[in-house]
Amino acid sequence: MKLTLEYVDIKDIQFSDRTCVKNGTLFINKAELTEQILTDPKIKSVDIDIVKPGESVRVLNVADCIEPRAKMTCEADWAGVIAGFDDTLGTGTTRALKGMSIMICDPNCIWSGLIGNLDMSGPGADWSPYSKLVNLCIACYPNGKQDPREYAHSIRKACYGAGVYLAKSSDKADRTEILDNETRTEGLPNIGYYYQIYSTQHDYENIPESIYYGFAVPDTLPLVIQPQEVIDGAIAWGCGFHMMETYAIQNHPIILDLMRRHGKDLNFVGMMVGVVSMDGKRRHLAGMMIGNTMKEVFHADGVVMTKTMGGAPHVCEGVAASECEKRGIKTVTTVQILNLASNLSTEVLFNDPKLNAIVQFGAYFDPVAMPAVERVFGGDGDAPLPCAAGLGGPTSKGDIINATTNIMGCVSHVGNFNIIAVDY
Repeated sequence: MKLTLEYVDIKDIQFSDRTCVKNGTLFINKAELTEQILTDPKIKSVDIDIVKPGESVRVLNVADCIEPRAKMTCEADWAGVIAGFDDTLGTGTTRALKGMSIMICDPNCIWSGLIGNLDMSGPGADWSPYSKLVNLCIACYPNGKQDPREYAHSIRKACYGAGVYLAKSSDKADRTEILDNETRTEGLPNIGYYYQIYSTQHDYENIPESIYYGFAVPDTLPLVIQPQEVIDGAIAWGCGFHMMETYAIQNHPIILDLMRRHGKDLNFVGMMVGVVSMDGKRRHLAGMMIGNTMKEVFHADGVVMTKTMGGAPHVCEGVAASECEKRGIKTVTTVQILNLASNLSTEVLFNDPKLNAIVQFGAYFDPVAMPAVERVFGGDGDAPLPCAAGLGGPTSKGDIINATTNIMGCVSHVGNFNIIAVDY
């Protein structure tokens, strides 16, 4: 596949009587955008505000975060969520508004109790790449009692649609990038990628899922997918904030790095996606399928693997990596630490001497002290801040001890973060 990305650099956002981009500033007709979001009857009201780097503001109850994008050559915007399947993701031209995001807030925590927060200034801001962006924050409020899964779909569709609306308001791009790995260069190593996307392991009926073209995929065996499809919106985050925000998937650092190095020092020969297997027999079947595909279809010399969360996802990653190593494929795995001691030695749940290339992607429960802010968005500043690991604070607006797992963008399952993890 070949995907052309058109980048529009956004340096500022302002409300105006017309939605357009001029000289790096995104002007937004707030009334028009509000009207568009409220076309879904499940959403009763919406708050929209702009938060900028350096402001003394804390964004609360963030369920997801996206980069505004729109297809310019077809009608495949967020296929399966907004658009149908008449056109294909991963091809043609997509326009992206760089330097900004849409923060999707769920103050009622209906979408999910797994929420994030973000400080735009002070020591807390250093932990997240999103504090360096100009963020359009959208908080949706339900029209009466809502089914969590249906309401999550409504918020997602409305706010993703807002991103399409904003991206299409730009007249021209500042720069372009082409993602093309259709040919291979002899003499370069062939590298594949296995992307374990999140699937719920327990309360499947009540928690929205990670989505693949708009579908929950809790039981799928590993699938072959084009990397351009992932960058173009084929995979999004559906479970509410859990260190896997959609912005990070749209700007997937591993996929983009492999694509940019393709034909220079490696051949990016293909990728697969899969979910967690709770059954041991099925887990080994999935690992065998990944190993066979990487070896016999992609002819990979090396594979990069990423996972989501820990426990069963970690074991599944280890099994798949071992199957690749058995077939002579050098494998690099990633680890995130989920224990309160932030100790890597208790987190490596597989024991294969061949798996000797492990990248640490951060610890979820490290405490971070954050001072009070002047205002909040997306929640009640006088209410206690919900936080993992027994941390938090008496009020959301005041001094808090945050957990890294709650800081939007602090820990990322694909490496979209600022921190460097060191194991002492």
